[in-house]
Amino acid sequence: MAAIRPLSAELQKIAIEQLNEVPERVPQDIAALRDWIEKQPHLRARTDDQFLVNFLRGCKYSLEKAKSKIDHFYTIRTMVPHMFANNTMADPNHLLIVRSGCYVALPKPLGVGGPVIGFSRYKIIDDLPITVKDFCRYVAMITDKTIVATDQYVIGGYMEILDVNKVGLSAMSKFDPVSVKQLSTYCIKGCPIRIKGVHVINAPKEGLTAINIVRNIFPAHIKDRFFIHRNMEELYKYVPKEYLPIEYGGQNGSLADMAKQHEKELVAFNSYFEENEKYGIDENLRQGQKVDMSSMFGLEGSFRKLEFD
Repeated sequence: MAAIRPLSAELQKIAIEQLNEVPERVPQDIAALRDWIEKQPHLRARTDDQFLVNFLRGCKYSLEKAKSKIDHFYTIRTMVPHMFANNTMADPNHLLIVRSGCYVALPKPLGVGGPVIGFSRYKIIDDLPITVKDFCRYVAMITDKTIVATDQYVIGGYMEILDVNKVGLSAMSKFDPVSVKQLSTYCIKGCPIRIKGVHVINAPKEGLTAINIVRNIFPAHIKDRFFIHRNMEELYKYVPKEYLPIEYGGQNGSLADMAKQHEKELVAFNSYFEENEKYGIDENLRQGQKVDMSSMFGLEGSFRKLEFD
């Protein structure tokens, strides 16, 4: 029997009907993926059952896709050390960010078995002495936890609401498309989380250029799920008001309370973050074609810093 968390009836139904999970075959599928990892000379990866089953679920039990995603997961982490190396709760910027409550997961998903709703307030980049690169590093850290700790993300998917209200020129001038590209590539190519939608609210006119650049970074199937709403009523067509935080007139938890809970969870998970330093890739040992920054990120080198008048 595989050492994985039992699923709720709702999530098990989704795993079977949408992700091609066959419960009695799960141990065999995990063993096949682990066997492949152990035969890759360039790859040092986690091989515990829960980690591997979440990649299988995120790839709808395509073994070849799961192999590719795990390889991308560790290749990108090794290529971009400023985002992933020593990325633990010992980083003082992480405490600043989590305590601000600017990036939380709301307690109720969108419907039974539905996607987890993430809620972000980007004015934090104005309010705190952090950069976009710092914020991306934080998101990368909590994504590590999400992959292994919460089945709802992997099976039900993830939807994010981004409030950019009162984001000023200071934050705009910090816009860093290279870091955004690196993080988005990691999330799409390397993480077993199904992105169900991105919804931007309260966008100032002067910020639309940066927002559209971010949107265009994503592949076509994600662009189709990326919405910039002119008003809250447009958002409610996708996310009913009751699913928003209390501070936004909803019934889905308080941002302040969630920030405190989130900090406790991340601190408790810190040993896992520290263990990440043991894993990665050695490109010199890769069999076949080598991977470099250009082949992985494509447009990364073509971005130039934007200036806002």
